This record gives sequence, C-alpha cells and structure tokens, in this order.
Amino acid sequence: MRRIGKVLAALIMAAVFVVSPLENVAYLGSASQVETVYAAQKTITVKKANDSTAKKLHKAIIGGKGVTLKVKGNQSKAYKLLMKLEKKVQKVNGQAVLFDAYRQGEKGGYTYYEITSDLAKEYKYANKFVKKLYKTVRGLYDSQAESVTNALKSDFKKYPDETTRKHHIMYDMCVRFAKDYPAKTYQSYTLGMMELDVPFTVNGGDQRTTEIVGVVKDVKPAHTPLRDSLISLVKSTTENEDGSITLELKSFSEFENDVNKAKVEISNLWLMYFSSEEPEFKSAPQGFKNPKKAFRVTMTGRQEIIFKAKNFYDLSDAMKIWVIDASDYFGCHFYKHPFGMQYSYNGGHNGSGWVLLKNMCDGNVSGVCNDYARLESVIFDEIGITNYVRTNFTISHAWTVVKVKNSKGKTMWIPFDYGIGPAVSLDVYTEAAVQALSTEKKRYKLYLAGIPGAPKKKNFKESDFN
Repeated sequence: MRRIGKVLAALIMAAVFVVSPLENVAYLGSASQVETVYAAQKTITVKKANDSTAKKLHKAIIGGKGVTLKVKGNQSKAYKLLMKLEKKVQKVNGQAVLFDAYRQGEKGGYTYYEITSDLAKEYKYANKFVKKLYKTVRGLYDSQAESVTNALKSDFKKYPDETTRKHHIMYDMCVRFAKDYPAKTYQSYTLGMMELDVPFTVNGGDQRTTEIVGVVKDVKPAHTPLRDSLISLVKSTTENEDGSITLELKSFSEFENDVNKAKVEISNLWLMYFSSEEPEFKSAPQGFKNPKKAFRVTMTGRQEIIFKAKNFYDLSDAMKIWVIDASDYFGCHFYKHPFGMQYSYNGGHNGSGWVLLKNMCDGNVSGVCNDYARLESVIFDEIGITNYVRTNFTISHAWTVVKVKNSKGKTMWIPFDYGIGPAVSLDVYTEAAVQALSTEKKRYKLYLAGIPGAPKKKNFKESDFN
C-alpha cells in the first residue's frame, strides 16, 4: 500500500513512523468488536490474490462505498496477500490505480482491514482522473474508424520494425500515387513544370502489402512528401508513337536499394493526416488532439506505444510519466484550463483526500510551485510511482522527482517540473539562482541532489521512454 507516501500523510506522520498503514494503524480493539463496528458494511473475504477477487473488490469500491476486507492469514501473511491483490486490482481498473486500507485486527486466522468510504472515494476519483488524463492523449486513436484501427494493427503485426514498415508504406503509397496520378508522377520524375495532358499507362510495381495505404481516401495531398520517392520509384519512361507515355515502376527490392531510400526516413509523410472518408483532410493540427477520424499512415515511437496500449495500466512506468507530461495537465498555465492546473498566486485551496482528487478531475485546482509538486506527488502515489518532493531556497522553487523503469528495465530518475526535466525559464532574480540554472548539467545536479540513490546528472534520453 502507498498511503503513507502521500504528501499530506507524510507531513503529519513523518515524526512518528514511516511504515504502511497495513502494518501499523490505530487498533480499535478485539476482532469481535471490529466485526460489530463494520457489520453494516459489505465484507469481502480475500483468500487468494486472483482476478476474480480483484474484480469483486474493484466493483465494490469504484462507486465510493466502503468495505471490510477479511484477509486470510496473520498480519504478515495478510499484508503480503493484499500487496499481490493490489497488482491485480491495478490491472482490473485499467488505470494502474492502487487502493488503500486500514488494518483493524485479527480473528480466527484472518486479518481485518477497512476501506473507508473516504478511501473508496479516493479510489473512485483517482480512476476517473487517470482515465480522463489518458483520454486527452489517446483520444485521437479512440475516435478513429474501425477500418483505420484494423489496418494499423495489421501493419504493426506484419512489420513490427518501424523502419521496415515505413519503407513498405512509402513504396505502397508511391505505387498507388503513380497509378492514380500518372501525369503528376511523370512530372515529378522528369522535374517538369507542367503536367502533360496525354494518355498514360503504368506497368510494374509490386502488389500492395500494407493495409493502411488502401484505407486512405485520396493520396494526392501526399504528393510533396512523396516527390523524391516517386523519382526513385520510376524505372523508365517511354514516349509511344501515338503520343501516350508508359511508366515502368520498380519492384520493392529495387526501390528499397535506391540511393534515395534514406528520404523515406525523413519524409514529412509521417507527419501528415489523412481521412478514410474525405479526399483531403485540410488544416489538421499536429500533435495528439486532432479532428475525429484523422489518422497518420503509421505511428512512430511513442505514438505506436500509446496506440497499442488501450489502458494506462498497459504502459511502462516511464511511459506513464511521459503521458502525464503529454497531457499538459501540470503545464504552467496562467489561465483557467479545461482539464489542467492553473498557475495562480491566489490558488492552493484545493482540498485533500478524495475532495482534492475530485477537484483535479474537474479541473478546479490551482496554485504555485509547491502546490504543483504536492498534486503531482498525489497522482504519482495513486499509481504507485516512487517520487520525491524537493525544494530549494536558492532558486525559491519546489518540484517532484520520480524513479521509474522503462519497458527494457532501465531505471530513470526524472525531475518533473511543469513537465519532464528542470524548468529552464523560471523567474529567478539573484545571481546565485541564475548561476545554479545556467546549464543543463547544473540544473540536473541541483534537481536530483540529496535523493538517496539518485545520480548527479541526467541519466535518460528521449528514446528511453518506451
């Protein structure tokens, strides 16, 4: 359990003890008294940490109602059993949210715990918050047509290597373009100024092997990013006696071995949005928040990871942090944000416990750096992310640092300060503060200082978020 890791609890209890509430909570008396006190409350018997028990517990508390847990074993064994159950519950709710419980007593080979209504409400609103946060990042993929989703999944499965997949998509796009728009293809190949108004015949070109290219309504808008590759695609052109022109296209292997194949990697094609219904998708903004049914012909890097991960739980801890950053919830907004924290000197009255989480879910929280750090820590605790709230008087600032692992098991120490990494535009005034933040090396050294086990410098790069 992670309740003692919460900032408020830590501030209150630090001088007393630092253990889980499952191990040490105020004892109410005999187990029989405990049973009497909570007789009116639903009781769930926990003998095994399996999916069935996890689903039953999740269903019982997601509505915000308290329950009594009757856990098999003495204090030590029961605690270990609940720790295993927590993992199952995180998966069941899909948001990686943990639950809290207070130990009450033992009787007849069982240890009793209470999830109060307040704790159940915390669980409820933490789930709502994380689900809403992930939806802001993954919303584009959830709104795509089924044909697009299925095509992307098929291409990911057939070509799991991103570079290989991009080469095949580029080739299929070029072949389709050449067959749909031979005059424009001929113009690109010859570097002509105008399209010729003559009959064209297109020969060659391998059969399409990627699904997404077939879903695109019209490939004409992609002419500019395809142009260099179209030049590479055409093997030869023949002007016939009747005035028509024949284009001979290369096979995939010939195209792939062309000297211009590197342009497949740098093409702006991967930034374009298409539609399965409209000929041209105009003015689609870049990023994750796009008009419904807009799609890219492939996802790259973290986009692919998010597309595949239906639930927040499915991400590595490192990617969870990346998603929290991408949601921009904790961005430094100086205005009322629909779903985000507002930077305000008049803020900080955000509540605590489930009230705080409800306010966060509703976008009704604000404050300065100390408040940001506290609220970030609350969310990190809710999903079981090791984190530290740090302050520094020299730069008059507060922030959080998280310790997470990526999908490959690499441990990453990440300062989270209005996003990933130390803020580079803090309003600092003293010469000492300016000097402390003058280089990335100094910023990371300051932000990670004093944390047991933390490195003295940045130990991750962008590609480590996987």
